Amino acid sequence: MNNREKLFDVFKQVFGIHEVTKEMTQNDIPEWNSLQMINLIMALEEVFEIQIMPEEAADMLSVELVMDILAEKGVAFNAEGAV
Repeated sequence: MNNREKLFDVFKQVFGIHEVTKEMTQNDIPEWNSLQMINLIMALEEVFEIQIMPEEAADMLSVELVMDILAEKGVAFNAEGAV
């Protein structure tokens, strides 16, 4: 499973949704509230073995922005499907 698949699985599990796209925002996922945001952060930290700071969490407004923050922490999302 590559990192994109891992990330999308985290979103599916945390928010109880069946489909995730890079373009999705908080407005597209009604379950994306403050409580679920905490669950998302905890799941991301566990799956990717990283630490997300509060300032970074505040910038997580879409799947793409989450990917950008993870990429800054060394999580690769390349076309070949990084492991």
